[in-house]
Amino acid sequence: MAWGCQAGLNYVGRQVDGATPQPVQKMTFEGLLRFVAKQKRLAGEVYTIDWNLLLQGKK
Repeated sequence: MAWGCQAGLNYVGRQVDGATPQPVQKMTFEGLLRFVAKQKRLAGEVYTIDWNLLLQGKK
């Protein structure tokens, strides 16, 4: 899961295992918290990266 924040909205991208990444979703901070909680319930492991670092090519 990659995420970033711009103008008060959070943008989240998700990729499950080796599948093609799913389209980016935008949501409020509260929506982001619900989304992350749901992913943690559904998946064995969840990894996140900062979207800004991803765009800059850093890990």
